[in-house]
Amino acid sequence: MDSNWHCSVCTYINTTGFSCEVCGTAKPGTSFGSDDVFKNDTDLKLPQDSMDIDEATMAQEEAIKAEIAAKQPLIGAMEGLDSLETEFRENALFVKKIQEAAGKYEHVRRVRGDGNCFYRAYLFACFECLSSNHGLCLQFLEWAKGTLDWLISLGYARVAIEDFYEVFVETAEWLFHTQPSVEAVEMKLGDQSVSDILVAFIRMVTSGYIQSHPDTFLPFLGDKTIAQFVAKEVEPMAAESDYVQCAALASACHIPVRIEYVDNTDGPLNAHTFPSGEQPQVYLLYRPGHYDVLYKKPGVELDKDEECKDTRPLPFAENKAPSEGEHKAAQPLKSSSSSSSSSSSSTSSSSSSSSSASSASSSSSSSTEGDPKSPKDNANTTSTNANTSNNTNEDDHEDREQARRKKARLRYAALDQGILGSLD
Repeated sequence: MDSNWHCSVCTYINTTGFSCEVCGTAKPGTSFGSDDVFKNDTDLKLPQDSMDIDEATMAQEEAIKAEIAAKQPLIGAMEGLDSLETEFRENALFVKKIQEAAGKYEHVRRVRGDGNCFYRAYLFACFECLSSNHGLCLQFLEWAKGTLDWLISLGYARVAIEDFYEVFVETAEWLFHTQPSVEAVEMKLGDQSVSDILVAFIRMVTSGYIQSHPDTFLPFLGDKTIAQFVAKEVEPMAAESDYVQCAALASACHIPVRIEYVDNTDGPLNAHTFPSGEQPQVYLLYRPGHYDVLYKKPGVELDKDEECKDTRPLPFAENKAPSEGEHKAAQPLKSSSSSSSSSSSSTSSSSSSSSSASSASSSSSSSTEGDPKSPKDNANTTSTNANTSNNTNEDDHEDREQARRKKARLRYAALDQGILGSLD
């Protein structure tokens, strides 16, 4: 008897298991508490009389997570798009759009489908881009240093986010100082003890950006308030992402992303760039319930974004000046460097970050702080000072990094279990 089954969300043809290998959706017809779910795992047998439905649900969710983790790494290797054609060979619409994507992109890199795939895929693509772009990496590092004070200004508790922030900044410093290979970036994001901390922090950044731009995002949230949306759809680990989260994170980080949409709709392959109108630096592939990393073919000119099928404009799609509140919210991105020279450099980069956030909201508006300095203007001085400090204190840095990671892992475990509650 054929044991293959189609995922009801992404239509992937699974050959075994009770959860989709791509997006993690449970197999159709699987009921909570069913012995069939655990027939290959004696450790997870469910007592028929003593376990209530909540415990059974939690046990099944953990079994699904374990099954996905065993089948798929956090960050996969690059492969041709023809592998996707094989997977979705029974879905003509998918195959047509994958073939169209193959004309523009030469490789895809799979990311584990655990609910965090957008954040992890975007983060990996950004890190890979930054590792070979020293100027952009410097700008990203200076922006990263200001995120703690910015989030605190929005109401986040320092004790709840500081450990995550430290790992995030240390990773940005690692990118800037070492300019790591793609393999090293893959190892970094493939280490779950580090990767999940980074994902948790950029979820906070995404939440903070949405909260600081209510006029931009509220029309896209249906009947939810901003606070309700970020508490349920953004901050919790494994909460899936839609275009609101995509637009917010790309705008907050100042690294535009183009997303190609493979779905069951008629017509050509649809694509959107976030923020709208910007030149993309990284590329992702979306199929229902999942995101992966794409690699554009050299020399290929991409068409402009297709018109969104949603009748509402995408965030940042309109040429309107940001509101006074949006300008104000964009300003706290400042570095907390102790030396006067570093403080001056950070202020200049902070102005660049604020200007970028404003231009993401409106392609026709200009910065209220004047023209920001190019990262190249600061790169030589900052790089020389940073490299000298890094060589002198390398051992101390490693000790601090290990201690901070240990603290962050403990705090992440608390966050994952809901102990810390809402962070806003």
